Amino acid sequence: MHVLVWLSSLLCVVAFVVLEDLFSDPAAPILKEMREIDDELASLAPARLTPAVPTLGYLSDYWKSPDVSIPVDIVLRRVAKLDTLMVLPVAAVDEQNVSHSFQFPLRFTIELIAADGAIRMIADYSQEDYPTPGLEPQIFPCPPEFAAQTIRFTNLRLRKNPQEASENYFMTLGEVFAFSGDWNAALNAEVRTESSKPVPLTWHPSFLVDGFSNYAPVELDIDRPLITILTRDDELTATLDLGKQVVVDELRIWPIDYSSNHSHTGSHGQGFPLNLQLEAALQPDFSDAKVVYRNDDFPRPNVGALMKAVTPVTGRYLRLTARDGYQHPGNSNTGIGFAELELFQKGKLLSRGISPKLDATRGRYLKSRLTDGFSKTGRIRPLKNWMLQVARRAALEKRHADLSLTLDSVHARQSATLRWAGILLAALIGVFFLFFFISRYRNEKRLHRMRDDIAGDLHDEVG
Repeated sequence: MHVLVWLSSLLCVVAFVVLEDLFSDPAAPILKEMREIDDELASLAPARLTPAVPTLGYLSDYWKSPDVSIPVDIVLRRVAKLDTLMVLPVAAVDEQNVSHSFQFPLRFTIELIAADGAIRMIADYSQEDYPTPGLEPQIFPCPPEFAAQTIRFTNLRLRKNPQEASENYFMTLGEVFAFSGDWNAALNAEVRTESSKPVPLTWHPSFLVDGFSNYAPVELDIDRPLITILTRDDELTATLDLGKQVVVDELRIWPIDYSSNHSHTGSHGQGFPLNLQLEAALQPDFSDAKVVYRNDDFPRPNVGALMKAVTPVTGRYLRLTARDGYQHPGNSNTGIGFAELELFQKGKLLSRGISPKLDATRGRYLKSRLTDGFSKTGRIRPLKNWMLQVARRAALEKRHADLSLTLDSVHARQSATLRWAGILLAALIGVFFLFFFISRYRNEKRLHRMRDDIAGDLHDEVG
């Protein structure tokens, strides 16, 4: 009997613990955090991978051993106090048509070097492996008080390419952005390294800082498609009056993007000028004009902007001359076409809303749309903020996936708890009935013994 009482007490304690776990709802805080993540994701711009990039970035030599020191120096055009360094991995597509990062270094260090040789370490993965990154920008904060002349990325251990049977080790880097405020100080910087495998229009050290990446900072709005400049002329001149004397140090030209209408890459960048010249002047007749940028026959962009650091020159009037528009493979028409023109001074946009004067006679164009902040497929967002949002989105999506797995585990545990609760309830009911029948049996046995005792006493008295 005492054993049954003890067992009943134990079952009650266990049942209390199980029911407390069941009704405490451990999934509630997880679901709350997932809802908060969903709300924040809804406020972030969607990350859109471009269908093709004119250049891929930097590719090192092939090595037989993974433990190789490969320094890559990015010598900035001007000394800059950086606050954020972003390194974009190269994107590759596997046999299942899934995009993933490709050959990002396994161990490395990143240092900032001042003009006087002082060094500041901003990332040290010399003793531990760097987690396999996604395609989002890898963010490395910088000390804003340190004036850097050079960014040194030193590989210490390479990853093996799982798609290659040979024992070759190498690394790739897609693009480096070095921000001081909104200014990308690394754009078109000099890249020095002794380990490189150049491939025309694909891999080269200079492609590490040419501005081309897998992410175009455009908030898609395909319900508002626009073609801002499309002329049949062989040459187009756009003149802007900035209203005051300023220093222009960066030029961005956005191509006409047909990726929302056509999947083949030949449709992107139709009419984009392969020859460009930018002049700055203080006089409206350009009698004192200075050429701040000139280039011939560079790769046409597909979706993202052509970004070029130009020689800083003070001027009020800017004249862009565009020639040799890219011809669509399936279209015999020639001409000049692009969607947006942007001029910057240390990351500050100067040209927004300034309607240019266009020298073109044939074709269709809306000159006010050339500086309205829209590409053909949507609103152009500030580059740094966009990249930070892309990185934040990737982190939130990873956290959401981890929470989803945790929630599945909690639900599985709750299901197991329910099963145990049912088993314990059945056990308690069984113990109760067992206790009831045993008690009843003992009572009946005691009554039967009492009757026998009374009958025996009466028999003795009568006898």
